[in-house]
Amino acid sequence: MIEERDDAPKANMPILIMSLFLSIILWGVVYAQNANPNPKEFEVSLSMPGLSPQLALLNPPKSIQVAVVASPERLKLIPSQLVGQVNLAHAHGGKAYYSVALPLSIKDIAVENTPSVQLSIEPVVYRTLPVQSGTRGKVSDKTAILTERNVMPKTVTVSGAESIMKSVAEARVTLDLAQEDPAHPTPQLQDIFLYDASGHQISEERGDLKKDSYQAEVTPTFTSPLQEKTAIVLVKLVGQANRGYAVTNYEAAPTAVTIRGSSIALARLSQIETGPVDLKGLTKDKQFTTTLVLPPGVNSTTPSKVKVRVTVRPVITNPTTP
Repeated sequence: MIEERDDAPKANMPILIMSLFLSIILWGVVYAQNANPNPKEFEVSLSMPGLSPQLALLNPPKSIQVAVVASPERLKLIPSQLVGQVNLAHAHGGKAYYSVALPLSIKDIAVENTPSVQLSIEPVVYRTLPVQSGTRGKVSDKTAILTERNVMPKTVTVSGAESIMKSVAEARVTLDLAQEDPAHPTPQLQDIFLYDASGHQISEERGDLKKDSYQAEVTPTFTSPLQEKTAIVLVKLVGQANRGYAVTNYEAAPTAVTIRGSSIALARLSQIETGPVDLKGLTKDKQFTTTLVLPPGVNSTTPSKVKVRVTVRPVITNPTTP
């Protein structure tokens, strides 16, 4: 009788021992991760309600980093957008640390102490400044000269932290000349910016700067060197001849004059009107001497006056046939 031998368990023993050893190592790694999880940092945006209107924050941080220690499974429960609150209802001037109330989604998981943030708080100062105007760009008509910039409102009241307000020297709007047609200037609504004494723009996020007006309307006025042009004389008649009479003809002498003015004004002129020629009560021909009406931008004419001859004739009616 042949005896059977079972050598298979002995042959697999090293593999079994190695598998057990690896299992223990893996279990140890998983246990260590759960027992001593690595901290993970989250960005928490800051909300700061309750500050007195008479106080201003000086360059407050917008967010803080919070280290959270928890298992990977629990970290997954934390939303990506978090907001912490700093209650400033009892805040006072100067530098101090204020506690940050974390959202519950972190507070229930984190094991660290409640974080705090250092804030600088100053008294609010008010100042009223004239609104100055500057320019950028160029107008298409190179002969046009910017002579005036009317700004409304003319002043702006600025408020902010005391130390920042000391650097505020000027409030200014900028007129964009490239947008303007000198012949038909139009108002522009532009933002009011603040500048220091060196002409550098001041960021309005610093020191909680505020203005009672954030924009101003700028209306430009343009002129240009005097030029000449010939314009047709247009006679302006008013009133009527006496009853039974009618004006049959009128003419100006000269029929054209030389006008002088800015190129902007002359560009849109081809005629120039006389002063009113009153026909009231006329029963015969009459010659009038009248001045010419100068449109805006026109300085003079040659000649300065013209003669207007009006021809008047009786109105002839056919006799009624009996």
